[in-house]
Amino acid sequence: MKNSTNISSLNNSIGKHLIEVCGAKVLIYKGRVKLLSEPKVNYCPIYHKILGYEKIDQEKVREIVERQVRDGLYMDKREFPNVFLMTFGASEMLSVALESRLIDCCVIVCEGAGTVIVKNSKLVRGIGARLTGILKTSPIIATINKLRKAGAVVISNEALMDQVKGVKEAIKLGYKKIAVTVAGFESDKIPILRGIEDKEKIVLYILSIHNVMLKGIQLRYLLSADLVWACSSRVVREKIGPKALMQAGVSIPVFALSEKGKEISLNFLMKMKFPFLVMKTDLPELNTETSPHPLT
Repeated sequence: MKNSTNISSLNNSIGKHLIEVCGAKVLIYKGRVKLLSEPKVNYCPIYHKILGYEKIDQEKVREIVERQVRDGLYMDKREFPNVFLMTFGASEMLSVALESRLIDCCVIVCEGAGTVIVKNSKLVRGIGARLTGILKTSPIIATINKLRKAGAVVISNEALMDQVKGVKEAIKLGYKKIAVTVAGFESDKIPILRGIEDKEKIVLYILSIHNVMLKGIQLRYLLSADLVWACSSRVVREKIGPKALMQAGVSIPVFALSEKGKEISLNFLMKMKFPFLVMKTDLPELNTETSPHPLT
C-alpha cells in the first residue's frame, strides 16, 4: 500500500494522529481513518479477548480504530472513563501505584495533548486504557483543556511528545518518585532519563512500552528500564526475558528487570482480587498458543 500522505509536518497539523496497531501504521485525520501499511501481526490476544477477533487483517485494524474514534479518541469529544481493561496493562499498574502512593506522578502520553504529567489514578486509566502506539499527534484544544481541568499538566500546547522534558517538568513541580513510559522507538531516551535520575537525586520508574519491530541497538537501552512489555516482540522475549527478576503474564509478558520493577508489579498484585500463581522458575515462561503471532 502506497503512503500518499505527507506526515512530515504532522505535529503542526490540527487533528492528525499517526498510530500503530498490530504493527500497521494508521493515520487518523479529523475522524477519518486511513491505513498506511499492512499489520505485522495476524493474531493478538488482547483484541481476541476484548473484541473476539481471531484474526487480524487490514479490515480488523480499521474496525479497531474506527471504534475508538466513535468512542471519542482522537477527537474533541474525548472522555477519560475510569476503566480497568488489561490485567497487566501499563496504565492499570501505574494507577494502582499512584493509589498506593508508591509513586507521586506519571509522565505519560495522550493523543491530542502529547506528554502529560498526571497524579490522578483514575485519569491515568482513562488516558491509557485504550491507547495504542502513538507515533505522532497534534493538538486538540478540547482534550488539552479537559486534561488541565482534571489536574493534569500538559507540557506543551503543541502536543509535544517529549518524555525527557516531561520528567524535567515533573521535577520542577517537586515530584520525587516519578514513573515514565517510554515507547520502544524512543528507547534511546532511557539512558538520558537515568542520567537525570542520578543528577537530580530522584526515584525514576521507567516503563518500556510498545516494543514493536525493535532493532538491536534499541534493545540494549531496554536493559536499563524497570519494566518491559514484550508486546509482539520476539527479541524481547528471547533477550530481555532471561534477564528478568520477575514476569507478569505469559501471552504478552511484562518483565521486571529491577527491584523497582518488582515493587510496582508486586504492589499491583497485592491490590488485585483475582487469584494468581507464584513460583520459582527460569524465565521467560511463555504461552505460545495465546501469544501474538507471528512475533515481530
